[in-house]
Amino acid sequence: MRPAAGIPWPPPLQTTFARQGSSQTGLVTRESNFLITEYFVNLEAFGKEIAANPFEVVDGYIKVPETPGLGIELDEQALAMHPYRELPPRSLRQYHEEGP
Repeated sequence: MRPAAGIPWPPPLQTTFARQGSSQTGLVTRESNFLITEYFVNLEAFGKEIAANPFEVVDGYIKVPETPGLGIELDEQALAMHPYRELPPRSLRQYHEEGP
């Protein structure tokens, strides 16, 4: 319905660009009404570190890979340098903590 109605589509990008960005880049190129997407500049160096063939942003655009699959390969040795670590639980601030 969205494409037929001409409604623009700005999909959110909620994880590292190397992983979700690769699938989203392929998806949005097939949408006739794609508008814009988020790109986390603060994660760019990490994405380049863990991707064997990272995306390049040139003048605000990303060239869509023509390789099969997601168009990106992850460097497993680089990923091993960043093992999972559990973080302490956090809680949201309550309204009474916000006041003067």
